[in-house]
Amino acid sequence: MTTKITAAAADAACNAIVNSINTGGAGTLTIYGGTQPANPETAPGTSSLATISLNNPAFGAASSGVAVLDVSPPIEDAMADAGGDAAWFRITNGNGTAVIDGAVGQDPPGTAELILNTITITAGGPVRITSFTFTVPRSE
Repeated sequence: MTTKITAAAADAACNAIVNSINTGGAGTLTIYGGTQPANPETAPGTSSLATISLNNPAFGAASSGVAVLDVSPPIEDAMADAGGDAAWFRITNGNGTAVIDGAVGQDPPGTAELILNTITITAGGPVRITSFTFTVPRSE
């Protein structure tokens, strides 16, 4: 047997996680190149490529275990910290505590949670979030 949860439980879990991003104020999304650490408690092994301040609240309410980042108006880093290929991201809450790590992709959307206008980042250039979905799997 496998564990199964209801849509309501998936929504509650998803909302609890994305709402924790707002603890201490608006959260921050930082984009990195290189290899993603084993978990959000592990320090990044590389310097950041871009840092983006999120809205507070950052995400809308979950539906079927999926919360979507509010990107209206567009959320971006107008001047990237460094150049390189984006590979993964980390979201920290307003207190600086890591909450979520995940994969970065670019338009057109693929399988990554975070979709950017480009994964090839130029130092001093803009980096814009196109879309971001966070999912807590529910049972079908």
